[in-house]
Amino acid sequence: EPEPTPSIYARTDDESHHVFVIVKKTRMDMNHIRKIFAAHTLNNFGSEFDVSLQEFGTAYRMIKVDGFKNAKAATAYVESVNKSPFLLRDISRKEHYVWAVSESNISKLNETDDLQAYDKFFKANYK
Repeated sequence: EPEPTPSIYARTDDESHHVFVIVKKTRMDMNHIRKIFAAHTLNNFGSEFDVSLQEFGTAYRMIKVDGFKNAKAATAYVESVNKSPFLLRDISRKEHYVWAVSESNISKLNETDDLQAYDKFFKANYK
């Protein structure tokens, strides 16, 4: 069995996490998408989360959900998104990612902007 490629990212289950919904920039109304995610968050997870819209690099925009205490809570949110077709309806045909990201991995992700590398790490480590 081949050794997995080492990652610059580390899995830290007990660290605070965020959820990133990253979408390739298009003419899509991302404020509308943010409102849909904000309503989903409030209705299913409560009011202690902050849902914001941010730029991610030059080619992407991101809905960032802050306030998860650990990996398990953020992963549960990612699963809820993947089970809710109405949340992904407008973005499913575009390049997009839905990830849980730990506090310590955010700076590494921002430094590299390498979406494929984090996507590989996420799929291998957050199930």
